[in-house]
Amino acid sequence: MKKIILGLIFIVMVNTSIFSQNVESENADKKFSIQTNPMFLLLDVVDLAVVGFAGEGIMGGVDIEGQYKINDMFNISLSASILYFIWNWDINLKPMFVYRPLKTGLKGFYLGFYPVIGWYFTLPDYHPFFSHDGHFAPNIGFGFNTGYKWIFNNGFTLQLGAGIGKSWFIPLESYNDVLPAITSDFRCILKNFDVCVLDFKIGYSF
Repeated sequence: MKKIILGLIFIVMVNTSIFSQNVESENADKKFSIQTNPMFLLLDVVDLAVVGFAGEGIMGGVDIEGQYKINDMFNISLSASILYFIWNWDINLKPMFVYRPLKTGLKGFYLGFYPVIGWYFTLPDYHPFFSHDGHFAPNIGFGFNTGYKWIFNNGFTLQLGAGIGKSWFIPLESYNDVLPAITSDFRCILKNFDVCVLDFKIGYSF
């Protein structure tokens, strides 16, 4: 975690020295960003290449985030993520309060604080090798992440970050059935805490 934080600080310092004041002023009026995780696009391409022509999917996902600038210091965002793999489905909704201490609007260094509401379930008797009962496990949680967001001259947006949090499955016994798990918003859920492995998004700001 210390290496991640130090790396993010280094990115901030390098970015400050590279981008000119002209670029900063051109992006100052951006009010809204829409972003997605390109890893899901990769999964969909693999899915299409492997079994798409057969009409059956084995893996894929969707991840969409909208972020709105309240003022230069505060943003709010909402993301919806779905990840499926054969018989397992994971759905997450994550509203986030975004704090930008350097007053950079939609871009720059940020600290994000969020609750998360999720649903993890398996379809009954869908496993290709053995039969099993279906399973449904709602979960709730919270956490924070930190990172950096770039907005380039043409509006193209790139965001990198990482974080940590905590989730609870309902009922608690569901932990034994689904842990450890990688969720559709790229959190690794462990017994005692969650790790946001990589908050990597691309998109457009306007």
